[in-house]
Amino acid sequence: MSNINAPALPRLEYEASPLPMLRDRATRAKACILAVAVGLNLWALSTLPSRVTFAEVWWAPLPTIAILAGAGLFCTYQKWTRVGMYFCALAWVASSGLSEIHALYAVGTKGGPLADNWLANIDAALGFCVADVKALADSVPFARNVLAVLYDGIIVQTFLVMLLLSLKRDQLSLNRFIIGFMICEPILLFSFWLMPAAGPFAHYGYEMTPMQGLYLSQLEALRGTEALHVAFPTGLVTFPSFHTTWAILLAYAVRKHRGWFAFGLVINALIVLATLTTGWHFLADVIGGALLAAVVILVSHRFCGKGSAVHTDG
Repeated sequence: MSNINAPALPRLEYEASPLPMLRDRATRAKACILAVAVGLNLWALSTLPSRVTFAEVWWAPLPTIAILAGAGLFCTYQKWTRVGMYFCALAWVASSGLSEIHALYAVGTKGGPLADNWLANIDAALGFCVADVKALADSVPFARNVLAVLYDGIIVQTFLVMLLLSLKRDQLSLNRFIIGFMICEPILLFSFWLMPAAGPFAHYGYEMTPMQGLYLSQLEALRGTEALHVAFPTGLVTFPSFHTTWAILLAYAVRKHRGWFAFGLVINALIVLATLTTGWHFLADVIGGALLAAVVILVSHRFCGKGSAVHTDG
């Protein structure tokens, strides 16, 4: 006979909490932004003229992105927090860049007058001339070359900043950077549709670098009737300056880490300067890029809230 007066044993329950990214507001925001980007890309695939084709290499990154995302999920599930954060960050940024390639070139075929004269007039109204800045930089070849290396190396800095934030387990700053970066993509598409431009190097007739020559040939082919086979992307967007936005986002991402912030502030200020000394952008582009950075930072704060879960390593 059972003893009805015996104290009841506590009920043991095992609640397997879902992976953090499945219930995190920032991750849901990133997924929504990526879905919009993929939708734009699918639209572009159906509207691109037959004279514009892409190399098969564009699909090669997809397995890499899938591997990064899978590794991030696995490491997060195993509570290897820092490694999981980094792999997931790489997957988000890579998928964001890849998802709108076709859309960018589709928008480029829509034509519309180039905005270079208008942008140069804005610079003149501000008492500024990119040609003078570039001439000054060209007079100091070492400084010019250092600025060019920093400008081209911003993607390497991005990998390092995301690694730093992952090692510091600063999930909030990492999420804000990724969301800000991803939001820029559809905004830049819309801006390129409204205000295509060749850039100061073409407007003022500078000696072009190989990348600038490739960019200009692609832009002219998109706006003309020539066949174009895209084997390497060149960005195409000049207004606003995404390098400026990108540099500000990188500096802002490490603001809570004092030593790194001072270093990042100097490096990214030089990158903003390099947008002018390389001949890629007007001052108006730089101002537009800074305004875009302010907007996406505010939006990313709203998406991420005041904090984000941080989990201990297993």
